Amino acid sequence: MEEPKTEKEKAKEIVKKDWGNGSNYEISIDGINQNGSYIVTVRNSNTTEALAYYIVNVKDGTFTKKVME
Repeated sequence: MEEPKTEKEKAKEIVKKDWGNGSNYEISIDGINQNGSYIVTVRNSNTTEALAYYIVNVKDGTFTKKVME
């Protein structure tokens, strides 16, 4: 598997590894916060409903996650 090229791709890859494999969701970058971390959303592919939000620090590979109820 080849390494992601951009920081955006790296952020998506970090979320994908945590969220797991599946075909009924998509991952999108919603912005960058004041600390330079990416705001990444996992959405239902059919409804676009947000399933989870991640704040991803690409530099050290860490994240925080909020799963929607």
